[in-house]
Amino acid sequence: MSQPTPCPPSIGPSLPPNRPPEDVVGADELMKAAGWDTIPLFMKDLPKELNQSDPKAPANHSLEALQALIYDEDEDEKLRSLEALKARANELFGCRDYRQALGFYKQAIDILEKPASADPSHAESESKANAKIPQELRNSIYSNRAACHLSLGNFRSCLTDCATVLSPPLPIPATKLVRKCFFRSTKALASLERFDEALDCVNKLLAIDQRDHLTDDEEPRKLKQEIERQIAHRQAEKRAKELAIERRKGLEKALKHTLQSRGILVPTHCPFPPPESSLPAGFEPVHFEEIPTDIEPARLVETMKEIPLIYPVYVLRPKDEYPTRDLVLRWHEDDQISAHLEALCGGTDSHHLYLITSKQRILKCGNNLTIRKILNSISKNQSGDSLCLGDLGNLEFFLLPVGQLEKEWIDMTKRSFSKMS
Repeated sequence: MSQPTPCPPSIGPSLPPNRPPEDVVGADELMKAAGWDTIPLFMKDLPKELNQSDPKAPANHSLEALQALIYDEDEDEKLRSLEALKARANELFGCRDYRQALGFYKQAIDILEKPASADPSHAESESKANAKIPQELRNSIYSNRAACHLSLGNFRSCLTDCATVLSPPLPIPATKLVRKCFFRSTKALASLERFDEALDCVNKLLAIDQRDHLTDDEEPRKLKQEIERQIAHRQAEKRAKELAIERRKGLEKALKHTLQSRGILVPTHCPFPPPESSLPAGFEPVHFEEIPTDIEPARLVETMKEIPLIYPVYVLRPKDEYPTRDLVLRWHEDDQISAHLEALCGGTDSHHLYLITSKQRILKCGNNLTIRKILNSISKNQSGDSLCLGDLGNLEFFLLPVGQLEKEWIDMTKRSFSKMS
């Protein structure tokens, strides 16, 4: 005789040996004791009040919204589902919980935009259900979702939903939803800085209000004034930028003309003025001592010729024990040579300053001369000679100690020029 097969051991903890089974509390009792059975997600049965037809009974929008997620193609059921989802979304929107409200509006729109069934029998029932949904309900769901998008900063999505409501033909007189969508579209366009489109949109709204004799709403007018202010501000900024560019180009042209009139060759193998990124810290290329602000850009070339120039100057010391160079950041063209010799050498008797022209002439700079006077003397020779501006918009001087080293440098420089020619 075969033995009976033993039952498999139970899974989970067993009861204590001395505890009677009737003391064990089940999951249903625990949920009921904690009050979870009143939460829609954990309900096993619908509340009795939902089965009653008392219109005065308080609405449970959370439960109705959850019920709306499961619906059949019955036209009345579909309509109730949309209204329940909309009611819950409106409730959340009123609490400024825009993200949660957006989710419920999306579920409602998913029902509205559900693709038609391939089954002809279902397609016919779906068509009847869709036809029974009031256009006002459709528009309100899209309009309210647009309001959520606007509050969350989803401006393009707001425009898309508003466009659904504003698709022609529009009712005459316009409904509140149509007016709201024009208003929200205007705000979304303004937030995207598409001010011309925003102005056109709010003008359409104002035209509708005038046609429908609605003149008591000041919000569209205030919004239009703000948009016009933004447009004026942007136009002023644009004009200021254009004037700044025009003035900068005029000053660059005036500087080139002034340098050429002084006898300075501007480099053509590199940008002039040089870009700021190529300059050492604190270095400013040759520039006007002052720039009058009341001169029109068209008159800058002629007017700026009389304004003194400030040069950055590299002073090379080729005959020092360790050849170096000094940088004088601001050398006014009317400064005497002696003033800078004092600063460079502590006196004017121990060193001389030299310049080399574009035609390889070596010029000794007297202590009482200035850059302007030196350039005038070069131009008077009518030899076509000039001074060359460096790549950084600078001039170069050579500082030599008086005596034999000075003569050696002059002879060596002349020999190197003769070899080059």
